[in-house]
Amino acid sequence: MRTSRGSRGVLAVLFSLLLTGGVLATSAPAGAGTKWKVAASGKTTAKIPLANANTEIQNPVKIEVTVTKGALVQWTVDCTKGGKEIMLPSGKATLKGAGSVQVKITKSASDCAIAANADDFGTGIIKLSIEFSGGSVGEG
Repeated sequence: MRTSRGSRGVLAVLFSLLLTGGVLATSAPAGAGTKWKVAASGKTTAKIPLANANTEIQNPVKIEVTVTKGALVQWTVDCTKGGKEIMLPSGKATLKGAGSVQVKITKSASDCAIAANADDFGTGIIKLSIEFSGGSVGEG
């Protein structure tokens, strides 16, 4: 079931690319004292113009999507708490420069599956990472 949730998340993010527009947002990392760990990363290539990443995080406290330059950032996330799947709304933000977007997650979730992508509209290489505090990566 976890694999199918991750696959749904990736498909939902890719589908959301078809939607137009974006919300102007800039965000700083959520607290200088937070210890962030990279759960997954991706970058654009000549053949793939989108940076894509997806992962599952056990017991996360916070999750962010970080990019190395301005881009349209999109994500989907669903979490499990008390054995129940909680699907959260997908999100998107347009960053004018390098930065991070904090992803809303379910408080005290046992795990969260997230898929994210970044589109810099073909202006070069962009790196995307999914970062988290608390918890661990993968199935435990």
